[in-house]
Amino acid sequence: MRWVVALRPARTVGVVALGALALLLVLWALVPDHVVPPFVVHLVALFLAVGPAYLMDDEALEVAQTAPRRRSLRLRVTVPVGFAACGVAWLLMLAVLSQASPDAPVGSLTWQVAGVAVGAWAASAVLSRRGVPCPGGVVAAVSVLVAFTELLIGPLRAVVETLTTAPSASWWPVVVVLAALVGVVSCRDVAAPRLSLTS
Repeated sequence: MRWVVALRPARTVGVVALGALALLLVLWALVPDHVVPPFVVHLVALFLAVGPAYLMDDEALEVAQTAPRRRSLRLRVTVPVGFAACGVAWLLMLAVLSQASPDAPVGSLTWQVAGVAVGAWAASAVLSRRGVPCPGGVVAAVSVLVAFTELLIGPLRAVVETLTTAPSASWWPVVVVLAALVGVVSCRDVAAPRLSLTS
């Protein structure tokens, strides 16, 4: 039963991943000449990458924190399953992008998706450890706000496209490693409070 409960947040990530894949397919069918612009590809990739933010959602957080094995179970079960769902969705999206956007820099974009995904999970893990029961919505909302800002403010498009196309984007692996370390440390079990016999 604990495994079923632990997998609930991964189900949300799976829905986000399927939504990102479906969005890419719809855009591919609707855009002229069936070529999706790189900037739009970036936004769809960002939509997929914020999915892991929901892996730390737990409405029973206060109860869970009194059970030391609960957080470690989440780290061993929920997180790998959630990232596996994102990984499969991204591989399918890469297959679509080979036809829908042949000029998309899939190498650097893959590292960026990984960096944002692990970073979103790490941010949620930090908020969860600080007592926020469902941090995924907060982290995802901030990410979506940034995405719409990029869409509405034209000059930022050049910055975004530079980040996704520049060959010097080798710093994304560093982001992945550092964010992963933060997430793992934040997912350490919280010791159950000691019971006092005196009032």
